[in-house]
Amino acid sequence: GGGAGIQADLKTFQAFGVFGTSAVTAVTAQNTKGVSMIHPVPPDVVQAQIAAVADDLPPSAVKTGMLGSARLVDADQTVGVKVRDAMRRAQGRTDEEIAQAEVICTLVGMDLIEDGDTVQIGAGSISAALAPYLAHRKDLGIHTELLTGGITDLVESGVVTGKHKTLHPGKVVATGLALLPQEEVDFIDGNDTFELYDFTYTDDIQVLAKEPRLVAVNNAMQVDLTGQVNSEAIGPWPYTGPGGQTVFAISAAHSDQGRSIIVVPSSYVKDGERHSRLVASLDAGAPVTVLRSAVDYVVTEFGIATMRGKTIRQRIGELIAVAHPDCQAQLKDDANQLYGWSF
Repeated sequence: GGGAGIQADLKTFQAFGVFGTSAVTAVTAQNTKGVSMIHPVPPDVVQAQIAAVADDLPPSAVKTGMLGSARLVDADQTVGVKVRDAMRRAQGRTDEEIAQAEVICTLVGMDLIEDGDTVQIGAGSISAALAPYLAHRKDLGIHTELLTGGITDLVESGVVTGKHKTLHPGKVVATGLALLPQEEVDFIDGNDTFELYDFTYTDDIQVLAKEPRLVAVNNAMQVDLTGQVNSEAIGPWPYTGPGGQTVFAISAAHSDQGRSIIVVPSSYVKDGERHSRLVASLDAGAPVTVLRSAVDYVVTEFGIATMRGKTIRQRIGELIAVAHPDCQAQLKDDANQLYGWSF
């Protein structure tokens, strides 16, 4: 973007504790009263800036600012392919993470989602892999925030029909598209089955409350042993935002025959040491993205923990049972210290 916008963006990134980079598209002369001169940066220079940054520091998200000419817009679209490829590399999964996603999505698709449900799929690394595991279902509906990969295949094959939706029957409703391959974007473009709305509509709890059998499937970074979910921070430091997860989880948990599902790998390995994502209590300063009262199921690669209708003690037992076996003994000790209960 231009100078003032970039300064504001970088200050915002810093305030949220994340690292930001920039590509300058124009040099401006401006103050609080207005802009008096604009000198556009040549498109090939803009393209080179973005490609260089994406190659060295793959972005997790991209914000577009000032694009002052048609040639700059074309340059931005051209380099977009390189940026998306870099983002995919940054989000690359290990073999263990791929295996975790396969098992978790199989459990959700086979045991928790039913024919005729209306589904919201979060953009997390596990939840976003769900669509291919729904290919055996019938007459599903989609009402989501970001449309993830694989939904177009379900529409083409007749799995997603929206036949039983109360709102927008027969339509796939979303706010935007999340890193879809070009062939899926081409399928959506001009296809009246797909309707995109502002997030103030798609994520409005008063709208979602009207949809029966709403099933929300969202990722977590940590889940405590009572079902509280942190999906947005490492300790007190923001890693991402809550997006629509909070409102979709609450809406699904209270929908007639609805379900709120949290998917999370049981653990991760850092510096050769295994750490559990199921924890006695969330890290100090970590936010609660989804309250335990809005979590019906927690799914790891070791099984499904049922939260709905359970006491605190029963919830702890359910979650320990789906923790990584190497982490279960420590979780039992932690639970005993916190609550005085043996498991």
